[in-house]
Amino acid sequence: MFAIPQASVLYRDTVLVVSSVKGFYSVDAAYDSSTHGLLKSALMLHDDTGHVVAYHLEDSEAFECDGCGAPTYEEGLNRLYRG
Repeated sequence: MFAIPQASVLYRDTVLVVSSVKGFYSVDAAYDSSTHGLLKSALMLHDDTGHVVAYHLEDSEAFECDGCGAPTYEEGLNRLYRG
């Protein structure tokens, strides 16, 4: 579901877990290895076995802002999901 049809991609994944809850979320992002610019990001809900039960995909345009362009690998989750 999150495969990128490109030869060289960097992936950055983060898992968010609450000890009292069996399921968990992961935030997964794929970046172009030559430019380090974001290609696609996904917020996924997993059940207690790790199976994906729900997800939301976004391409790089969803995270762009005027004058700042697409997020980069180095910026990581700070740029994708500001709290």
